This record gives sequence, structure tokens and C-alpha cells, in this order.
Amino acid sequence: DSEHTTLFAMVVKLELTGHSEVDGVVFYDVQVTNESGRSWVLQKRYNDFSQLHDELKQSKSLELKPLPGKESLNPLKLLAKDGFLDRRTEGLHSYLEALAAQVQTLAQDPVLEKFLQVDLSVEREPGENAEPEAATSVVEFSER
Repeated sequence: DSEHTTLFAMVVKLELTGHSEVDGVVFYDVQVTNESGRSWVLQKRYNDFSQLHDELKQSKSLELKPLPGKESLNPLKLLAKDGFLDRRTEGLHSYLEALAAQVQTLAQDPVLEKFLQVDLSVEREPGENAEPEAATSVVEFSER
């Protein structure tokens, strides 16, 4: 059936499952399911996607869709019901799906793999807090 075709055609699955806002910063929930069926959720900022896009452009390893626009994110825009955040979320989801469709395993593209890996070894000096700009947190981790 068509569900089996989808599973075999797209071994790596990337989904944007939502977003949250902390201190005026929007984090997008990226659910990653790798080729062995392990699944985890990472939180990424728009700047993380922008950096990924730039690195993938340099590596020329995957075909890239355009990223959704970087409109200024002032507090009024977040509060406005203009659908900006929903449009950006949908655009980022579509962007990730297009990348996932081009790889059979995460290790196939080192730039994409680095973006999607769980970093549990962030090195800091004792007592030093993580910089918000470097905040990528794991929300959930599961194995099938």
C-alpha cells in the first residue's frame, strides 16, 4: 500500500511539530526519526535553520528549497494575528521535509547530521550558564 511506499522512500523523517516562545525568542520543535526508528525532539531557533541553510549551500551536498523569509520579529508581530509564525512554521516544516527526502541515513550528510544530533556534551566552565543563542535542547527521546 502507499504507506509502505512512503516508509521505504523516506527513511529519515523530519517534522516541525510546534513552536514555543521564551523571553521573546521563538523555538521550533523538530521531531527527528532516524533510519533505525529512533526518535527525538530538538528545539531550534530560526537562526539555527539559517545557519544550516548557509552550511548546506557551501557544502553543495543537497538541493535546497528557499527558507521562509526573515521578517523582523518584533513583539507586536508575535502578538498579531497575521499568521506570520504559522507561515514560517509551515515553511520550515516543508524545508525539512525536502532535506529528509534526499537522504537515506542521517550520516549521509554530515552538515544535516550535525544540525539534528543531540548534543549532550556542551562544554562550559564551572558555574557558566549556556548562552541563549546556543540553546538547542532535547525535549523528548524515544526508541522503537
